[in-house]
Amino acid sequence: MAVPTYFFADMVRETSLATGIGAIALSGALPGHRAFTGTVPVMTSFCYTIAGITQPDHWETGIGRLTAGGLLERVSVTASSAGGGAFTDFAPGLKSVALTVGIGAPFAEVAA
Repeated sequence: MAVPTYFFADMVRETSLATGIGAIALSGALPGHRAFTGTVPVMTSFCYTIAGITQPDHWETGIGRLTAGGLLERVSVTASSAGGGAFTDFAPGLKSVALTVGIGAPFAEVAA
């Protein structure tokens, strides 16, 4: 059985105002960080974290992909405030969305 590998690049973090359990629209890089678009190859799997700023009790970690339209497509959840592997139903408000290193996840591609 092949072990999946995930893309990683340093300092990729954006804000989002997205709601619900679907794809996340990204709103731009935080100061001192890079945007997903232009850093992460389209439809390449990576580990992510979404942390509520307005709603700090809403959070999620998982595996996602960047769509051609620049959305974070949430593929699977590794942990969340919704419990276990459930997608968090994000309420309105500001969120931080970051490219992260997942626990035990092998990384084949690395960008400077």
